[in-house]
Amino acid sequence: MEYEDYLRWCAGHFEREGKVAYGMQVEDVAAGERNQDGQVLNWEVTARTQNGELIKRRAKHVVIAVGGRPVIPQNLQGLKHVAHSSQFASSIKQIQQREKGRQPRFVVLGNGQSAAEIYNDLTERFPESEVRLVIKGASLRPSDDSPFVNEVFDPDRVDGIYEQEASARAAALALDKGTNYGVVRLNLLEHLYDQLYLQRLQNPDPSTWRCQIMNNRVVRKAEPGTGSSILLKFGRTTATPNSPESEVEEIIETDYVFAATGYQRNAHEEMLGSVKDFLHAEDNKFKIARDYRIVMKEGGIEGGAGVWLQGCNEGTHGLSDTLLSILAVRSGELVESMFGDAASSSSTAAFQARMSKL
Repeated sequence: MEYEDYLRWCAGHFEREGKVAYGMQVEDVAAGERNQDGQVLNWEVTARTQNGELIKRRAKHVVIAVGGRPVIPQNLQGLKHVAHSSQFASSIKQIQQREKGRQPRFVVLGNGQSAAEIYNDLTERFPESEVRLVIKGASLRPSDDSPFVNEVFDPDRVDGIYEQEASARAAALALDKGTNYGVVRLNLLEHLYDQLYLQRLQNPDPSTWRCQIMNNRVVRKAEPGTGSSILLKFGRTTATPNSPESEVEEIIETDYVFAATGYQRNAHEEMLGSVKDFLHAEDNKFKIARDYRIVMKEGGIEGGAGVWLQGCNEGTHGLSDTLLSILAVRSGELVESMFGDAASSSSTAAFQARMSKL
């Protein structure tokens, strides 16, 4: 909450200055004005308001920090009462109102912290409802938050990660994913295990269990069921092409599905479609400098103009790139990259001015 208060305080500053606009969707970042040599001096950012009006702004420095876009498996898209885990907090109270006096059935997809928290919340919020957590793997796994491993999130680790060869960096990232992806905090795992253990003691027949964790399963097909329900058809991830399991399909009818199936962090690729000719791409991916600036082709951009990315550079800057641990330090690095010594001098002067008033 303290960090949220800090961020709200920062946002409030820009709101009072009239320098922030909410409720807009950026549709394009294109080259703006050019100098006599044809070099781009600034960027033209086109955004659409909630009323459909297009507004264009020009800026020498553009920072894209739009976060991840929720991913829902393709075979679940378009079905009623299917939502991403990011929508859980905003939709669950509406579901409670709608289902008052009833016992709706729920399925949660995913094997990470969000999936486990939603599953646990639903078992407590709807004490008479059937709640199933469906995971691809054999079991839920604990997150590694030991102190030595947690150092991968330290800001001073970014240099070492960035300087590695791409193959070595990818291997290191894969090794460290147990800190943040597809894992659950140990205390929650123990709570869920105790819950299922007590349920098993009270009734040994699995077909009667209200709460279940279904492992080694993947959704093969989904379609509308009776009324507003959803029919999910599951296959076994352990099945081989010639094994009996490959022919088995489990069908579950449920009322709501929450997909804790991750995010894509590629919105910047669409926004920058108009300036691809200026970009220095590697294997169809943007090349990102250590200071988070997109590397442009030489000669096409005037020296000070540029585009910087935040929160989508995990592949080059490490797992911390999407997390709060790097936010403050990275922000300073971006400002330094844009304004150099002028930024440092300005910050020092502003700090001294504030101190003189104390």
